[in-house]
Amino acid sequence: GLGLIVGGLLVPVFGFMFLSGQLGGDGSFVDGFDKFLHTNPSYLNAINEVNTPEPWLPWPLLFTGLLVNNMYYWATNQSIIQRTFGAKNLKEAQKGALLCATLKIIGLMYLALPGVIAYALFQLNGTEITMMDDAYPTMIMQVVPAPLMGFFAAVMFGAILSSFNSFLNSINTMFTLDIYKEFIKPEANELQMVKIGKKVGIMFAVLTTIIGPMVYFFPGGMRTFLDSLVMLVALPVLSAVFGGFFFKFLPKFTAKFILVFHIVFYGSFLLISPSYSLFGGGNGTIHYLYAVLVLWPLEMIIMALLNSNNKKKHPELVAWVQKDAGAVDLTPWKYRHIVCIIGIILAIGIYILFSPIGIAA
Repeated sequence: GLGLIVGGLLVPVFGFMFLSGQLGGDGSFVDGFDKFLHTNPSYLNAINEVNTPEPWLPWPLLFTGLLVNNMYYWATNQSIIQRTFGAKNLKEAQKGALLCATLKIIGLMYLALPGVIAYALFQLNGTEITMMDDAYPTMIMQVVPAPLMGFFAAVMFGAILSSFNSFLNSINTMFTLDIYKEFIKPEANELQMVKIGKKVGIMFAVLTTIIGPMVYFFPGGMRTFLDSLVMLVALPVLSAVFGGFFFKFLPKFTAKFILVFHIVFYGSFLLISPSYSLFGGGNGTIHYLYAVLVLWPLEMIIMALLNSNNKKKHPELVAWVQKDAGAVDLTPWKYRHIVCIIGIILAIGIYILFSPIGIAA
């Protein structure tokens, strides 16, 4: 992880140095950044039009639809929260989550900035790519010095394997505990569950290896396709979690009903792929996060109504209360609120910086 951060942060440094040389400068980072900033500052504008098509993001979705998307991933995705569950106490779990948030805030340096540098470079040297997923590796080949290429490839490969292993572990956990132990063999002991988990992991590893390369052919890029598709099941999961937190008298069928409701309506949106022209706007396809922005509040309202109705029908119901099992120390970190506020201010500040009233001017 540390190697990936260092390597990732070096990419824009080498990129600006290379850009400086291409523009007849002294080949320094400062000169490259200055020339980049004054050549076409619109590259640094993160605030897009409201009808911007995928894979770009319309500005109203930055703190609405994207926020819902990120809440699902960082707060309910099993492969992510299992790392928090592994903390020795609540304080360390909160520190780890906030450290991760800090790394996400500086993510523009090693995720977004290389993209705009690549765009500027390719315009200068005439490089042509057929898929946007080719942009990053093509730029790496041009700007990273050969002696460092092996280091960069090693940390990239290690990061990919680390993420892949985490998802395989999540698949194993969910299958063995939620399906195998629950429905197939309730009397299974831990050794049997480990054995079946290994087999499931191998099966999914082979399956994803076969399917993975096919994603390359999606025109909007691999990330956009996966993000839009995963919300087919991700949003009902987030709704179910929020429902469990805030509504204490929900009927048993609520989660299943929300799942079916969401799949029908969001799935229809993906299949129909409506355009802004239907509503008097541009001709581009409506961004999938607009559908998320509409459906999530709607699903929460449905759960609120089901909760209220069930409470009236069954006044004898008593709200379930989570009890501390005493497994770990649940004393919170005393600086958590301060760090959260600083993080929110920094995130908003970055969007202001990379906007028409900031350096994009």
